[in-house]
Amino acid sequence: MLRLRLPIKVRYLFGAVLVSALLVCAYIGNAGRRFYAHQNDLYHAQSAQLQLPLLPAPTSHTRLLVFAPHCDDDILGCAGLIQRTLKAGGTVRVITMTNGDGFRTAVQRQERRLRVDPNDFMRFAYQRQEESVKALTSLGVDKSEIFFLGYPDRGLSPMWNDYWKPERPYTSLYTRCQRSPYKNAKTPNAIYCGESVLKDVQQALREFAPTLITVTHPDDDHLDHTASSAFVTLALEIELGRRESWAENARLLYYLVHRGNWPASPSNLENAVLSPPAEMSRLNTEWFSFPISLEERKAKEAAIRAHATQVAMTKPFLLSFACQNELFGTLVMGNVLTNEFELREVVETPISDSFPRARFGEGDIQSVRMGDDRGTLRVVLQVRENASPRVRYQVRLRGIGWSGETDPTSLLIRTNDSEALKRQGIRVSFEGKRIQFEIPLSLVRHNEWGAYCFLAVSVETSLAGLEIDKTGIHLVSWGGVM
Repeated sequence: MLRLRLPIKVRYLFGAVLVSALLVCAYIGNAGRRFYAHQNDLYHAQSAQLQLPLLPAPTSHTRLLVFAPHCDDDILGCAGLIQRTLKAGGTVRVITMTNGDGFRTAVQRQERRLRVDPNDFMRFAYQRQEESVKALTSLGVDKSEIFFLGYPDRGLSPMWNDYWKPERPYTSLYTRCQRSPYKNAKTPNAIYCGESVLKDVQQALREFAPTLITVTHPDDDHLDHTASSAFVTLALEIELGRRESWAENARLLYYLVHRGNWPASPSNLENAVLSPPAEMSRLNTEWFSFPISLEERKAKEAAIRAHATQVAMTKPFLLSFACQNELFGTLVMGNVLTNEFELREVVETPISDSFPRARFGEGDIQSVRMGDDRGTLRVVLQVRENASPRVRYQVRLRGIGWSGETDPTSLLIRTNDSEALKRQGIRVSFEGKRIQFEIPLSLVRHNEWGAYCFLAVSVETSLAGLEIDKTGIHLVSWGGVM
């Protein structure tokens, strides 16, 4: 056998590079471990002291509509609330946005092979649906009140941002479909685009006329979760604008599933209490605790375990939600005034709540403020440390008419794209910890929308292509207080 023997200097150099890489990985791993251990200590210390107001108990008049991005999120966030609503004589309906058909590792485990194809992902999706029905019916939800929209896993955010119109549908990275291939989708053959999702969510709201709505928090780390929040929030705001009586009496609550390493795995699950992440407890979410009984906790744990494909992958994380309470929050929608210029805070985000955010303070987002300054939209991004040219600051805006009309594409602004900024007439300035964007209103708002409309805003920071921080998608009412 012919062997290629490298010169000794090359071998020494290769060995030095390998050792250096291993040392860097060990350093980062150890630093990350220490950081998250400290975060866990903060979380447990807060949990012992934080006294949250209690969520009012449901009644026989409660009509609870739960929106879940994936097949297990409803159980993680709302299993106790679902049980209590049904026990009180209320009604519960669950709408699942995607079938979770993009979990490649779980599909590979299920199929027992590394190479999987679109049919494998679809077969996995049907299995997840079966698990969801089993879990929900075990809590007392009628099977006729469980619906699957069939949109693509990991596709809700792209559909919101870039694939809004049916003329340009999104293609699932996993099933390779541009329409829902699932025979039991609530809207058969639904086109994979933002407009279709919004219409389905609006229809679900109108059909059920809920008094209580739950969906994932806009600042959840999972992109499907923050996009689900945006679709549901916008749909409800549109119904409110139409003066629908049920909408005026409906309450929207947000539940959290993913944020950094939250929730910290408890040493004793039976005595564990769920609190908001330490950094999120002091921001613009008003949190409520919903205590659940031992019987309800056991039923919730059993429902979690019914999602066998997920328990096999992330059991400790999933079971950490089967504790003494559930957590829900409310948000106040920001507004941008048109009669006089005033910068108003529309987004407030946690700082230093993940290792990358703590390490790179110049990309750790604190807040976003906005104002309408005589034909110019000013967006001011505040970061924890002085802004740096090595970091890319990205703002995404989407103007939306009162009735839901929207441009087919959203406006994407990147600080390192000078040609695009010049072409669009956008000015960017840096001052200490502030980055200010001056944007012509014509880029995001149209006169035919009338005096009132919405603006969706999200911000992301990255370094060398790696994400540091991001906000969720936050809706701003433009032209008046809602």
